[in-house]
Amino acid sequence: MPEVRSAGICGVVVLYLVSLAGCSDRETQNARQEVAEAKATVSRLEASLAIAKREIAGLKEELGAVRETRDELHKQIAQWSQERDRAIALAEQTRQTVKNLSARSDGQAGAVGVLQNQVRQLETVIKSQQATIEQQRAAIAEQRSVIEELQKSMSEQQENIREQPAGPVRVQPELSEPNQAGTAGT
Repeated sequence: MPEVRSAGICGVVVLYLVSLAGCSDRETQNARQEVAEAKATVSRLEASLAIAKREIAGLKEELGAVRETRDELHKQIAQWSQERDRAIALAEQTRQTVKNLSARSDGQAGAVGVLQNQVRQLETVIKSQQATIEQQRAAIAEQRSVIEELQKSMSEQQENIREQPAGPVRVQPELSEPNQAGTAGT
């Protein structure tokens, strides 16, 4: 597409040069200066566009990696939540068993003590898993913040690209030296 734009620009410049064929040296010099400025502007715009495209591609890759990490964290939290729920259910079942055993016999104090110890151990596991889940939630919140920043940056880059001139830039090629004999009468 840059070749098509450059070819179109060159065509406009040639038409402009043909129309300037009868112009004075000063007008010719002004036209050359305008052509040089237009070429420099086109070069700067093309360079800026290439840089912006590379930055957007890099941001898209980084955004993909962040999203993948976020998805992995979601899976881990779901797994830990299931394990926590199973531990809670087992703790409740153990509590109920302890309650039933206590009601049956006060003489089985040793068994009740073991079961109570198991309940305490399970509660410790539950607290540990709950802390891990909270840490993972905090990590996800950070990942969301990074995603939002990346999306904002991408939007800004795309807006910068959209703000560049939409139409073709009129670039005029340098004029060749006019024929001294042909311009002597003008």
